[in-house]
Amino acid sequence: MGTPRISVLIATYNSGAFITDAIESVLRQTLPRDAFEIIVIDDGSTDDTEARLHAYGNAIRYWHQANRGQASAWNEGLARTRGEIVAFLDADDLWYDDKLTLVLTEFDRSPDVGVVSHTMAVINDEGAMIGEAPHFRLYPAAAGDRYPLRAYLRGKPPVLPPTSGIAVRSTCLNRIRPIPEEFRGGHDAPGADLYVAYLLPFYAAEFVLIKDRLGAYRIHGPTLREGGLEHVTLAHLQNTIEAYGRLRSYVDRAAKESGHDASAIARKFEAVAREANIRLHALRRKRLTALRLVLRHEDPEFQGSGLSRTFRRLTLILDVLMPRRPYLRLRTWYRRSRLFDLVHGSTE
Repeated sequence: MGTPRISVLIATYNSGAFITDAIESVLRQTLPRDAFEIIVIDDGSTDDTEARLHAYGNAIRYWHQANRGQASAWNEGLARTRGEIVAFLDADDLWYDDKLTLVLTEFDRSPDVGVVSHTMAVINDEGAMIGEAPHFRLYPAAAGDRYPLRAYLRGKPPVLPPTSGIAVRSTCLNRIRPIPEEFRGGHDAPGADLYVAYLLPFYAAEFVLIKDRLGAYRIHGPTLREGGLEHVTLAHLQNTIEAYGRLRSYVDRAAKESGHDASAIARKFEAVAREANIRLHALRRKRLTALRLVLRHEDPEFQGSGLSRTFRRLTLILDVLMPRRPYLRLRTWYRRSRLFDLVHGSTE
């Protein structure tokens, strides 16, 4: 077998219930089989993942390691990839049959394209579609932005789909490896996907978004998408504050290497950390302290109009005062309403 053009990287931890669906969706791809390889890094699973994976024999390249988190698993997998393109797939997600063919076509259009992404259907445990990701209503210009670094340097982070909707040239990934292992991922910590998404704009000349849904992102248990963590923990909030502090140093370094000023990005990261701190105080039932912080809080992404600033502050107040589930339902309704368009229409 020759060198594959695409390396499919799957990192898994106790996803035995879904890993078979993920791998089968790769094996059904319309791209010729010799054009891609499947690398699976098992990050210390204790369920039946290993037994399920051994059934595939030489169809996949499988490694098992002690549990060290998502960043470690990705580093191990990236060190073993042979393709010029790496396509990430979470073990509980799946792809539609023509995903790799369409992604490769976009890469072949121009050598300047460093990242190709696509929208994902959001499904529940039963496989029923319940939404779509990513959402561009807050920042619609991102949907067609082939050069997200420009907006990023103004404090607007790139809008990317879940990990399973992203493919990257290996030459770009090599510029940001190794991924710091503190980005462990899981329910209580930001993962390697956050680090990669926020560093890639400095090293990938051009981004392409395929607006068609080419895969399915599965929602099960607490999740960072579709409205935020339903059962947010003190550990997750504390780790988020620390992660954005670390991200700032990595982004500063990347900006200096490429001759850019990252001060607006730093202000955005500080705002994200402050919001996590507000929620941390609320979870500790220090609501008065949290409300004082809300009244002093400014987010650089919500400075387009007085109305947008007011509504942003109002949403944080409701987040502090309301029970989590009702708040998330209210926020979901608001983001789908015409009121949202009215408030945010002048922010671009």
